[in-house]
Amino acid sequence: MRRIDQIVMGAAPGDAITSMAVRLREACRYFGPSDIYALHIAPDAGPGSYIDAHQVLDIGSYSEDDVVIYHSSMGDPRVTQIVEQCRARLVVHFHNITPHSYFIGVNDTLAMSALWGREELSRLSTRCVAASADSAFNAAELVALGYRDVHVAPAGLVPDRLAGLASNSALGEIAERFPDGFVLSVSQQLPHKRTELAIAATHLLQTVWAREIGLVVIGGSPAPNYVERLQRFAVRLGVERCEFWGRVDDEVLATAIGAASVLMVTSDHEGLAIPPLEAMSVSTPVVARGCGAVPDTLGAGAIVGPASVGPTWLAAAVHTVTTDDRVRDDVVQAGLAQVGRLADRGDVWSYLEWLWEHL
Repeated sequence: MRRIDQIVMGAAPGDAITSMAVRLREACRYFGPSDIYALHIAPDAGPGSYIDAHQVLDIGSYSEDDVVIYHSSMGDPRVTQIVEQCRARLVVHFHNITPHSYFIGVNDTLAMSALWGREELSRLSTRCVAASADSAFNAAELVALGYRDVHVAPAGLVPDRLAGLASNSALGEIAERFPDGFVLSVSQQLPHKRTELAIAATHLLQTVWAREIGLVVIGGSPAPNYVERLQRFAVRLGVERCEFWGRVDDEVLATAIGAASVLMVTSDHEGLAIPPLEAMSVSTPVVARGCGAVPDTLGAGAIVGPASVGPTWLAAAVHTVTTDDRVRDDVVQAGLAQVGRLADRGDVWSYLEWLWEHL
């Protein structure tokens, strides 16, 4: 085996797939050359950065002794052609692809990328020598597409990566702005994340439950008009102390997660769900809708309702966990235990041991 390279659709600091690929690359380098290639590279993720991603369109040739791990998360015909034509042994690692219907009319480029991504997965099922997924939910999707013996492992996942990064001075500032605490929502702002449910739940907390709790929404968006709709929705409901922070760096994210009264997960579709794990790792309780991989990922470490729950259930769960100290302590301790279990499952050395056995 000469080298083990990885291909991701996009490389950027703070991106979950990028972070997992970097950790896997560092382990692979103990055995030989290993690099990360991406189609879209953030300005601070290219050669010379700690990510050190290279343009996949410039990828070199491979021999049959080489290995390419392809992180499937979206699709692009240019990448498909590269993956299909390379001579290396191909391993598909699936991070899930959101159904394209969520993006139609919001970002049609994303809709096409998601649609092609699933077509690409079908085409690669007979090309790859091994397949893995970072959750049982994702693995089931691969099996439905014809993949066999799918290994489940969130390779490179470090749930407590934000521990110790919070800014003490910023914590004091946040406490002044939200003296009665705040609900935190962390996700890319797109329709399937259902941030409007967090807004509506906070509205119910402030009205029905007479709480003065606020709401902070963190996450960038490839659809600015969609974010504006969310902001107008919050204004229309009259939600007070509601702030949209957009994309933030890890220090700000760590500070917000550590200061939050609760992290709320409202998504319709999750292939793994990393922000709630990061919250659980710093003892911030989590309330979530049980969609996609959420029940398996969070286990008993969070208050997880059925996939069908709406703002009323979410508000009641937040009220309970933020007013009953016994419930809060139980949820926090269970969350820490679940984070430990997921960290073990994400061990890169265990993943590589599996890989050696299947090449």
